[in-house]
Amino acid sequence: MNEQQEEISIMEQDKNSVLKLVFLGVISLVLCASGPLSMFATVPLCLVPLLFGRTKGLILVAIGFLITIGMANISLNFTHVWVVYLYAALSSIIIYEMILRKLNPTKGVVVSGLLVLGVIATLFFTFSMSTDTSLEMEVEKSVMTMIEMIKSNNENAAALNGTDEKSIALREFIDKPKVFVTRVMNWLPALVFVSAFFTVWVSFFLLLRNAHLWSSRVDYPYTLKDLTNFKLPDFFVWPLILGLVLFAGGEYVFGPNLEIIGVNLLFSLGVFYFFQGFGIYLDALTHFKIFGLFRTLLIMMTLFMAWQVVVIAGVFDTWVNFRKFFIKKKQNDEGDIL
Repeated sequence: MNEQQEEISIMEQDKNSVLKLVFLGVISLVLCASGPLSMFATVPLCLVPLLFGRTKGLILVAIGFLITIGMANISLNFTHVWVVYLYAALSSIIIYEMILRKLNPTKGVVVSGLLVLGVIATLFFTFSMSTDTSLEMEVEKSVMTMIEMIKSNNENAAALNGTDEKSIALREFIDKPKVFVTRVMNWLPALVFVSAFFTVWVSFFLLLRNAHLWSSRVDYPYTLKDLTNFKLPDFFVWPLILGLVLFAGGEYVFGPNLEIIGVNLLFSLGVFYFFQGFGIYLDALTHFKIFGLFRTLLIMMTLFMAWQVVVIAGVFDTWVNFRKFFIKKKQNDEGDIL
């Protein structure tokens, strides 16, 4: 009787494991097809090897990739999904290896981001060598496809004929696609750089925030606090100043090319100062005893509406060291109690 119960228990555990695998795989696919939410697709793909091992993780990634290729063949609306999924899968493999090697999360973000950039550069080089088309031509092709989709959608007719700012911007996009392509190419280095590091950081943040799900299976000696204590070395302020000078000088002083370099430099460094500022922001919320739902709402509002303030806080922390005020206030409070 006991043997039968054990067999039933094992079968139920196996069934639950399969259901969890399928659930994580479906969630990753949905996120990859959800526009801005695609940055979170790396998290469920990371959870699979953390919970079930590397082999099952690789099998799930392979199946997911085949599904996204099939989706791209079915509809033009899903042509980008396989690229996003491939990016999320590669990022998840790198992050998993960082955790497996017990790398400090702050160092893990930097190393993982650099590795992701290296993979992207390799894929780009391979693409350039294997085809006769340039990246700019591919971007232009994608833009023209997007324009055709907008024109063919009857729901956009009212927007195209409107007089508000969004309608005007949409008409300019359709009438002058080459201008938009040029802007994309100018911003592309910073976009790729920021996307790589921000995706990795968000993944580490959510994985460590939910470490209770996988910590019993993978021994990782660091916590979320180790990640939010991210701090750039002080000398990074010099390339930041250089970027500000190039951007402030504008095309009339330094020329358009140097202005573009300045903007890309500012945004690339800005993502690291965001990490630093966000850690300070979380410490401030903890210091003022803001927890629960209100804390979550404040964090979400700040991320969507005031992320620039977080970046600025990270920059000024180079000179001010905001955390010392939290410690001093805590010491004073303890003195008052005594």
